Amino acid sequence: MGVFCNGWERLVITLEAGKIPCGYIAVNKVIPQTDCDLCTTKRVEQQGYIERIHSRYPELTAVTEPLFPRQVRRISDLNEIGEVLLFDDGSLR
Repeated sequence: MGVFCNGWERLVITLEAGKIPCGYIAVNKVIPQTDCDLCTTKRVEQQGYIERIHSRYPELTAVTEPLFPRQVRRISDLNEIGEVLLFDDGSLR
């Protein structure tokens, strides 16, 4: 899964230890707002993780990618992600 703490925390620690600059952290599979009770519960949990990223690493910009209804496997899927994440000039939303 995309948002769970241990993975991103290890990544940031490893980058810092290697003195590798990083200004962004990608948070993928973010559940959109919905009427589904299970989805809402999971979204609240995810938002807590995202808030933790902001509070623990305020110098990083957290870029969120929504949960897509299917596996990302084709170039067209990557283009769709790009449309969600990027402005026309290529900068992050």
